[in-house]
Amino acid sequence: NMQDMLEFLRTEGISERLIGEIEAFRREYPVTGDERRIPKPHFYYYGKEIWLKALTARPLLKDIELLAIAIHARYCEKQLLDHPERPLDYPDFSQLPDDLKYSNLRQAQNICDRLEQVGYRLGPKGGKGAVKEFPPELVEFMAELEHEDWMRERLSRGWKLGERNAEKKTSPYLVPYDQLSEEIKDYDRDAIRNIPALAERGGMAVYAN
Repeated sequence: NMQDMLEFLRTEGISERLIGEIEAFRREYPVTGDERRIPKPHFYYYGKEIWLKALTARPLLKDIELLAIAIHARYCEKQLLDHPERPLDYPDFSQLPDDLKYSNLRQAQNICDRLEQVGYRLGPKGGKGAVKEFPPELVEFMAELEHEDWMRERLSRGWKLGERNAEKKTSPYLVPYDQLSEEIKDYDRDAIRNIPALAERGGMAVYAN
């Protein structure tokens, strides 16, 4: 439960100020019944450094799940566009297995770090100079980094190279970026191209530093 989660964060060395902010956020945006905001965390994947990045990633603190949901929705849209004859395995974010939910949450958490790495940042929507798209060479560079992060996350959770099967945790895409087909690379490219639109859904925008 949430109290157990907060106690775990304390054992990880997270400051009481940040924990207090989480408690305030939960009071302002409560969940009811058996509803879970995110799946039960797999603590072996996270550590103090990752928790600090996630908890202090302003302005993503209250929008991280919205971004993750938007990422999955975009993925589904592209799947239907590319393969209209193939039914979606998980058309709704809430239907995803925990591992796949975390994959989307990881991607959402990484947005701030990825932007800062290449000289951009997130800020409130409505400012001057908001970026609507990235140069093609930057998209390609960031897409390769995104794929590397995705591989590390999957391998850390016990996924292996094999046929596409979420239940067995096998994927044919656990290979270096340059070995992917152009169609699969486009999923990583789209993850980068969609950052401005995803930020806008959360009331934010991308700006150059």
